[in-house]
Amino acid sequence: MLATRRAITIFIARRAATVRNGGALRAIHVEAKKEAVQELVKKTPVVVFVEQFSPPCENVKALFEDLETPFEVVEVDKEPDGDKLQKILSDITQLDTLPNVFIKGQHVGGAQDVLDLYADNKLQALLT
Repeated sequence: MLATRRAITIFIARRAATVRNGGALRAIHVEAKKEAVQELVKKTPVVVFVEQFSPPCENVKALFEDLETPFEVVEVDKEPDGDKLQKILSDITQLDTLPNVFIKGQHVGGAQDVLDLYADNKLQALLT
């Protein structure tokens, strides 16, 4: 199982270099208020909160691109109140790092959590 996860991680890391803006990926803005974040997560099937130039964030985006899953991206470090938004996410999820992934209103975790779900063939079930 560890070898499978390592292979998936390597594949996704290579694929991350080719993630493009467009297609299934759309960057959006969210107001740095808890209610705004909760509303976005509630109404959007897949939301990925990321920061630029982060390999784990790029890996998660690449995975959703490869799965041809429509998803919304919030680039936290590009937001005017990015620090405040990160604090709100941390309060909601108890996760201090990015990416922070929500599927169908439920927090599924960070990069390793998403990769583990994929390796265990559980991610696809969450997406359908």
